Amino acid sequence: MEQNGGRVQVRTPTYRRPVALARCLESLVAQTWTDWICDVFDDDPGESGRAVCAALNDPRIRYTANRPRKFASANIDQCFSAANPNDADYFCVVEDDNSLLPPFMERNIDLCRTRGVDLILRNQFVELASGTPQARLSDGGVLDGQLIEGLYEADLFRLILLTGIGVSNGGLFWTRDVKSLLEIGPCTATSQEYMRTFSVDEPILVAMEPLAVWAENGDQTTRDTGNKASYLRRELDLKHRIQRLQRQAWRR
Repeated sequence: MEQNGGRVQVRTPTYRRPVALARCLESLVAQTWTDWICDVFDDDPGESGRAVCAALNDPRIRYTANRPRKFASANIDQCFSAANPNDADYFCVVEDDNSLLPPFMERNIDLCRTRGVDLILRNQFVELASGTPQARLSDGGVLDGQLIEGLYEADLFRLILLTGIGVSNGGLFWTRDVKSLLEIGPCTATSQEYMRTFSVDEPILVAMEPLAVWAENGDQTTRDTGNKASYLRRELDLKHRIQRLQRQAWRR
């Protein structure tokens, strides 16, 4: 596939997972599509990600230490900014514990070009027991049984909120011409994904071949927004937010 006019802007939020970050970035280096830039946003005051980026010695990987700290939700959300300082044509987000299969960028770009779409939701394998010696990939993808391959109008796609979370951060791939506002603003990282689903405001192509890996490790991810509200309060707020989004999706 011709690699002209096709720079991909990757953004990677990270926090104190240097081994996982190294694997994540190595999956970028292994991409069959070579015109990409990755901005790594490190929320660790100790800058544990800096040495990982330096060790790869790849000029396409650029390190930024968050000052001040953003905590998980804001660090992830900034990765969906509409800003385009590197004049990129395509965008995606790969969190530090996730990874991409080698043809991820190339096949998504091909779909954008041949199908004339600006927003793709790509299926992902699940890495079960991630971060343990028992880690293994699932047989199918996270979208199996929820969606089928094809182009969805926004109002139909948003109805997935009635049964699930909808988009996964690492499954989204978009062009510089996307109309949907994917940066959400202050809320928990989980709420962001529900709201990102609701923010889809144009046709979205669902690609069911899994070409990325989502780590199942919720018990290892305890840092969220710096929010001092109790766990129960946060859970109730999340449920209320989801219910409001579901009602709005149905009304539309």
